[in-house]
This record gives sequence, C-alpha cells and structure tokens, in this order.
Amino acid sequence: MDFGLVMQPHPPVWRIVDWARQAELAGFSHFWTFDSHLLWQEPNVIYSQVLSATHTMRVGPMVTNPITRDPTVTASTFATLNTMFGNRTVVAIGRGDSAVRVLNGRPATVAQLRAAVEVIKGLGNGHEVAVGESNVRLPWAKDSRLPVYIGAYGPRMLAMVGQIGDGLILQLADPHVVEWAIGQVGNTEAEFVPDEIVERFCLLGPASAHIAKLEELAALGVTQFGLYFQHHGHEDTLRAYGDDIIPVINRPPATKAPLTS
Repeated sequence: MDFGLVMQPHPPVWRIVDWARQAELAGFSHFWTFDSHLLWQEPNVIYSQVLSATHTMRVGPMVTNPITRDPTVTASTFATLNTMFGNRTVVAIGRGDSAVRVLNGRPATVAQLRAAVEVIKGLGNGHEVAVGESNVRLPWAKDSRLPVYIGAYGPRMLAMVGQIGDGLILQLADPHVVEWAIGQVGNTEAEFVPDEIVERFCLLGPASAHIAKLEELAALGVTQFGLYFQHHGHEDTLRAYGDDIIPVINRPPATKAPLTS
C-alpha cells in the first residue's frame, strides 16, 4: 500500500516543504495539499518546491476542481512539472467544494467534471483534445504521464471513475463503508453517504489499531492511504507511521523454508 501525506497549505509554506521531505524519508510516496486558493496559500507554487526537495515523491491536489481551475491550465501546470522533475505528479479532482463555496459558486455538474477529466488526461499525456471548437495539444508534453484520480460518491460518479479515471478517492477510512461505497455503482437509489458514517472516518488508537484497519482496507483493494495532517502531534504521528506502521503494512510476504532431506 502507498501512503500519502495530505496538508492544508497554511503559511509558512517552507514548513510544508520540509514536512514533505520528512514524509518521504519516513516511507511516504505521495504528498497532497488542499486546493482552495482563497482559504490557504496557492498550492501550485508549492508543488515545484516539494518536487525539488524530494527524490521520488509524487505530488498533487486533494482535490482540485474545474470551476476555479481551467482544465487546460491544470493540464499545462502539471505536465510542465512532469517535464521538470520526471513524471511525479498526479491530479486528483472533484466537482468543487471549499474553493467554490467561498466564492458563492456552484459545484461542477457530472458532465462538466467528465469533460474536465478528459481534457486534463488528454493534454497531460501529450494527446490532442477538443476544447470548445478547437483541437489543442501541448506539443512539448509528449513524454508527460499524468494520472487523474476522481473524488467520487454516488453511482454516476463512481461509474465515471471506472470509465475514465485512473483512481478513486474515498475520504473515509472505515472498511465496511469503503466496501459499501464501491458496491453502489449499480444502485440508483444510493445518492449520498449517511451522516452517521462521519463518526467512522478516522483511524484512532495505537499503531496496532491502525495496522489492523489498514490491512482490512488493503484486502478490499485500497492501494493508497492519505494521512491528513489536521491535528497536533505531527512529529509523533509521522514517526509512528515511519517506524511502526508503514514497515509492517509493506513488509515482504513470508516465504516458506525450502524442504531439506
């Protein structure tokens, strides 16, 4: 299982860059930030510094949206980072939440989100795409490889992930709810997650409790867990994951001893 660190880009942003560097040393493979440019500092500026300060870590927004970010600009931004640092960026996108609400805007429709994903994936992977009445491409991005993950709930969104997304983002940590949500693609009546599930979003307790739940999630097919740094005790949490949790979750499978006669 991959592990990502998710942060709100509060100032000072150099501290955020340092957290990303420490996270990579602790075994994290991804670094994500919120994308609400009026509530926090501009994340696209931060990504270049994180990429420069790390070696293999992949970076991206958790999540961006097609309302405050034009999809062609998003594609160009991350394809540019890919050409500078190797293919180490990921775009996670949704319909729009805090970045849109602070401007009294409306989230994107499912159709708008689908169109945005297709544009970002096409341009970000060096292909020609139709935008309005024009066919456009990024001629310098032929070697860029830009995966797009979609934050989705509900059958229509989940179906879209299966059709055009490279990954699904579920912002919860309860294995039973993950199994429930993934199974709702064909259920036209499942339009939202019940409120009581909010109480089951978090991983709590000692390292052993985290390991047990993460192993359940991995068994369901979850390939990455994003650790949200929205609490105190950052140092202790990062140390616990680096020393006690990630090595256990990603330990090599046991092998049988050879038979001897």
